[in-house]
Amino acid sequence: MYQLHSGPSVGKFSMALIRLFVFFSLTHLVLLSSAEEENDNPPCSPFLCGSIPFPYNNKTHPECSTLTVYDCSEDIHTIRLKEGGHRYQIEKISQAHSIVINETLPLSTLTPHNCESIKSFSLPSSSPSLSFYFTGKHLTLYNCSHSIGGITPPRDFSKTVCEGFDIYHHLQNSSFPFEKQCSIMQLPLPEDQDPKQDNIPLLTTRVIFEVFVPPYCLHCQRDEGECQTDSKHCPNTRKGIYIYQMA
Repeated sequence: MYQLHSGPSVGKFSMALIRLFVFFSLTHLVLLSSAEEENDNPPCSPFLCGSIPFPYNNKTHPECSTLTVYDCSEDIHTIRLKEGGHRYQIEKISQAHSIVINETLPLSTLTPHNCESIKSFSLPSSSPSLSFYFTGKHLTLYNCSHSIGGITPPRDFSKTVCEGFDIYHHLQNSSFPFEKQCSIMQLPLPEDQDPKQDNIPLLTTRVIFEVFVPPYCLHCQRDEGECQTDSKHCPNTRKGIYIYQMA
């Protein structure tokens, strides 16, 4: 009958097994973390839609850009500036990122007192990677959440009560004392009309606005990275994953 003895060789063998187990456990955790990170930051593959480049993307990867271009296989392309917004017909996009929209829109519904038209036709809020500006006449509106409270605008400001928020505006775009507490929205104005009354049509059939892409985001794209729309995170670059800092 044999007896097992816990000598020095047995102890060394046990320690080796423990080290091997720890190594495989850590390796498994690293692989899981890498897979989760890849799922959180899916690859933003380039797409062809005529000569339309970054910062525009198609509907396959909406997280890669808020500017989604549709109908790339058709002669007429359309663009949606934000989730749930109107799909505009594109006339052209310049290399300087200015977009010309040219289409007939239901002008009768586009007033600063129509909550749905404000949400659908206004420019999206700026993100860390994209900012938007109308090049022509526009009306500035202030979106103030009901949760803020204490908003008492000047008498010459108009107020529109919507579900969950209020919209304030002045036809001459006067300064708003609560600008920091509220988000800013913009709607285009007809070039051939002066804003003298609240029921003026807000959209003409031809609108031009510019998209500003900050330098760090362009640098991220040049490094074959993917500038995300909601952060300065730049994954999948040739130099690895890193975060750009504003100067």
